[in-house]
Amino acid sequence: MRLQPKKILDLHYGKKSDEDELVVKKLYQELDIQSVFQQYAEKTESTLRDLISKVDTSEINPEIFSSFLNKISHSQN
Repeated sequence: MRLQPKKILDLHYGKKSDEDELVVKKLYQELDIQSVFQQYAEKTESTLRDLISKVDTSEINPEIFSSFLNKISHSQN
């Protein structure tokens, strides 16, 4: 019987052995964590850009938020 992903992480995540590290990396690959995160990041960035476009320019310059978002979104690529 194969262990559930959460149980595998509970047993191996944060441990110092090479074997534990390989188990966690394999699980991440099986679950395609990189793609899941990429989709999440793209959706979140789109949502934030939409919110920034709605900022009241009489209150604050929205470019402040756009500039910051550009810096943090490009740091992940």
